[in-house]
Amino acid sequence: MAEELPAPARTTKGGQSARRIDQTVGLLGHVMLGVLATVVLGAGLLLHLAASEHSSESRVLELVSEKRALTLRLAAQLAAPAHDTSHLQGSRIEELRAAHARLAATHAALVSSTPDAPAPIMAEPELAWHYLSGPNPLAPRIEAFLDETQRLLDGSASAPPAATLAAVEHLRAEALGPLAEGLEQAVLRHATAVERVHDEMEQRVIAVVGLVLVISAGLWLLLVRPLTRRITHDAVALDRAGTIDALTGLSNRQAFLTGLEALLHQAGQSATLLGVLAIDLDWFKEVNDTEGHAAGDAVLREVADKLRRTMRQHDLICRLGGDEFAVACPNVGSRADLERLAERLCRALGQPVSFANRLLRTGGTIGLAIAPDDADSAERILHAADTALRNAKRQGRGQVAHFTPEHGAVIALERAIRVALDDPAALEGVHVALQPQIACEDGSVLGFEALARWTHPTLGNLSPATFIAIAEANGQLARLSAIIRDRALAAIAEIRATHLPTAHVAINLSTAEVCSPGLCELIEAGLAAHCLPYQALELELTEGVLLERISDTTRDALETLHAQGVRLALDDFGTGYSGIPALQKIPFSVLKIDRSFVRNVHASVRSQRILLSIVGLANGLAVDTIAEGVETAEELSFIKAVGCTAAQGYLTARPMPMPALRLWLQERLGRAPAAPGAHSPSLAGTAD
Repeated sequence: MAEELPAPARTTKGGQSARRIDQTVGLLGHVMLGVLATVVLGAGLLLHLAASEHSSESRVLELVSEKRALTLRLAAQLAAPAHDTSHLQGSRIEELRAAHARLAATHAALVSSTPDAPAPIMAEPELAWHYLSGPNPLAPRIEAFLDETQRLLDGSASAPPAATLAAVEHLRAEALGPLAEGLEQAVLRHATAVERVHDEMEQRVIAVVGLVLVISAGLWLLLVRPLTRRITHDAVALDRAGTIDALTGLSNRQAFLTGLEALLHQAGQSATLLGVLAIDLDWFKEVNDTEGHAAGDAVLREVADKLRRTMRQHDLICRLGGDEFAVACPNVGSRADLERLAERLCRALGQPVSFANRLLRTGGTIGLAIAPDDADSAERILHAADTALRNAKRQGRGQVAHFTPEHGAVIALERAIRVALDDPAALEGVHVALQPQIACEDGSVLGFEALARWTHPTLGNLSPATFIAIAEANGQLARLSAIIRDRALAAIAEIRATHLPTAHVAINLSTAEVCSPGLCELIEAGLAAHCLPYQALELELTEGVLLERISDTTRDALETLHAQGVRLALDDFGTGYSGIPALQKIPFSVLKIDRSFVRNVHASVRSQRILLSIVGLANGLAVDTIAEGVETAEELSFIKAVGCTAAQGYLTARPMPMPALRLWLQERLGRAPAAPGAHSPSLAGTAD
């Protein structure tokens, strides 16, 4: 089973999926900006709060540390041990004075250093903040102690030193000893409480940060994650629409060319052959037109399944568009191996397709090319395979053809013709060859069919089948048709003026011309330019043109031209299946019997019966018949016997350019002058 190209990580469905992705990405961007703004705002707020609390706390702790040190110093000074009064000298009084001064300074520093404490710390009763901050009940006691001590020291001059020291020591022991111990305990409790408050602040910060993280995670799960999945889904859909054919699921043309380039690179590195098959479905147009587009779609899907089942697992298959497919076959052993693979595929495609309880006829024609022998790039190798496909289709349906060097020359010629079709100087070489239509009853010349010819200044004589097909495929047919039509009308104008005043010229109309809304104006302008009546023109429509489902507007235009005198001929009658219905809708004047029914008709009973049936149908509809491709006397004798109106072919006259036709007419009319009344009335240019 063949594999298609894997879809990349990112596909229209074209424009709609792309727009959905753009909208989703925009929405996701707004959501992400919102989440980011929330996180940044929350983080900024937290940082601001943390910085503020940290600054306040740091300042408080700094002041508290200063007061703690002062308080501990005061406690130490208050708890100083009693002095040995037995050895007291006068200098000890001075030391006591100095100690008193230090104690007073410490107390003054404590009282003056009152930090602006935050509320959480002020709310703690066990901090003993009543002393460490601001006015407090201990201050008077300390101040009384200091005043009494100062009094004792001031009176030390009239009292024995020992008595002074004893009094101070007694005052300290009785009044401030318990106070010193209480201060130390209060300081310790304060330190413990501050640490607890600091821990609580850290826990609050952690809680707020956690809340922000939880909110962010919730936003991600509720909004961002679904949007991300949607973007991924739409991206995959967009990629598939850009690389996968929606109807068949195969790779499309662009994806195939990309994969083909990669396979060509691999083949070059491994020195192996890469085969390419260009496939065109047979009878697909008939199925699509007769059974409807639903049947056509069913055929295309079934063909895709047949390709998957028939081709090798590592082969790359795609639908190029319409009813055209392509396959890249790496590691091909030889051309013969590739041909066997193509023939196996042809057999598979030839199996009918079931649709709505009916079997639809299908088939395939295949062109082969091999890289690097035939081409070395993806576009060129695919073009080479397509050129081989066109050669296979010329051989018939269900054929397989290889690309050959001669096909390379064909490609170059087609490229040159495309360029020449846009060159006015080169188009000067376009002219018509006129092939006479001879009456079976008396051998008179009834009219001529105009056949396109082109003599290029450098390319030489070009095949009309080639340059007309190229012009039609490249949208250059309208200009070419106008030149051919003008040349044909100029030729018949000359013939009517010099030799055959009632002769007509038959011109083929393309599908685009038949369906043109300005068909009547186009014909009228051409005839007026050469001063010709409507009866001088015959318009040939092929069954292929009629398959394009001619609209009511086109049918009305044809009826108008017919009413004015223009002859309408159904060309190649019997080769398709639209001829009979067309006879009901369009007022044809002539049925042109295809050469396939005329060739060797005298030796084929079946062909004779078919020819008799066509002539009988025409007689019943009161229209004329022209047998094409008459090349032998036996064929001419038979078509006369069955009642054909006219014959056209190499036996009676070959197509001739105007110089040769002038000589031919002079010679023919010199032997058997053609009086105007000698022509068949039904073919003399009057409308039926």
